[in-house]
Amino acid sequence: MGKKTATIFLMAFAVVLFSLAAFAEEGEILAKIEEIKVQIRAEAGIEVPAPSALPPREIPPDIEITVLPEDTHLRLAKELTGSAGSEKILKAFAPRLTPGSTIKIPRSLLLPPLADPRAISFKLNAPYRSVWRIVVEEMDPKNGDEAFAMTRNLQRLNGIWDPGKMVDRQVVLVPEAMLPVTFRPRPNIFVFQDYRATEFKNLKREAPAAELSQKSSKFAAKVKKNGLWQQQTIRPEVDMVVVHTTEHEGAPFDNVAKYIKKEQLANYIIGPGGDIFEVIPERFRSFGCGQSLWNGVYNVDHRAINVEIYADTAPGPHKGEISPEQYAALKSLLEDIYARRPEVHTGRVLTHKMVALNYRYEMRSRKGDPYDFDWALAGLPDNSASVDQDMALGRAVICDNKADAKKVTEGQVEARRIVRSL
Repeated sequence: MGKKTATIFLMAFAVVLFSLAAFAEEGEILAKIEEIKVQIRAEAGIEVPAPSALPPREIPPDIEITVLPEDTHLRLAKELTGSAGSEKILKAFAPRLTPGSTIKIPRSLLLPPLADPRAISFKLNAPYRSVWRIVVEEMDPKNGDEAFAMTRNLQRLNGIWDPGKMVDRQVVLVPEAMLPVTFRPRPNIFVFQDYRATEFKNLKREAPAAELSQKSSKFAAKVKKNGLWQQQTIRPEVDMVVVHTTEHEGAPFDNVAKYIKKEQLANYIIGPGGDIFEVIPERFRSFGCGQSLWNGVYNVDHRAINVEIYADTAPGPHKGEISPEQYAALKSLLEDIYARRPEVHTGRVLTHKMVALNYRYEMRSRKGDPYDFDWALAGLPDNSASVDQDMALGRAVICDNKADAKKVTEGQVEARRIVRSL
């Protein structure tokens, strides 16, 4: 049974079970659904690993890629990072490409699905007789070219430089974000509606191009000159979460939440006691990030779920910390999002200061929140330490002003080091 077939059976079972709601407790129904999920996964030959026992910070920052016989630096740049501009960086990592050899590439330089640390294992057996069959049956490529690129990427990730030497029941690991569905269980969380907006006009998630042209024709012309305009014309899928802190200078939570609702600044707010409040439904954009850039795409609000945490973390008289209850709430909310959106994984949770950009100067450090953030308490690796891809590829520069030092991330510093070494 393939995963698509398994999904159909799962949906049918879920309908039957929920029809029993009048005769059983909700907890019993949910437990039964999870039991059936496990059975269907087993019958489909799909193995979903348990959460890693490693601490979140120990997710390797680099991914080992195996070189295929016809690989060139340009092909690797396009298929692994989505940008021909990274060819120069790949040449610095591996001046010569030898089939069967391996090279280590910073996880943050790779296309988001390839960087997913979660993996689903498939065994080469009926119906998956080859990596190609896994791609065609389970990954929904848009066309033949994309299917071939996906196949090559899976071979590179799994060390398969000679497909002719693969054996029956060989395990092939597929990053979960490359699959169109997820089998992750959803946590039981309660989302309050006290500050939910009622007006969603002009909040449709769209390609960034139109907005860039409206706000600044000069900046739009610069983006076109840099060869990034085509990426801005594509309507992005929601594939990231951006964490903010309110930096409210001691203002009461109710006042802050009402302001965020009025200005449509977040999809969720996490209150002082760890309560989660929905503001803008996920299907709509919120205006949390403003001028921003990540992986070559501007105005990341169109692809991001913005989460505000009620906390003052900036240096000053009101400085405080994000509470353990708030970290626990954020972790639960993220797990719920992971379960519903396979494109979002722990490596796709960013902070505002990581994505913010001053368009006029193409400079990072426009924002600094959260100034202090314990990634491990949120169940995350320290993504701020990963190389800033946009800086490494010359799309953004670091801020050297010492007064903004708290707004600079370790990944931005590392990107500058790489650029200077080329």
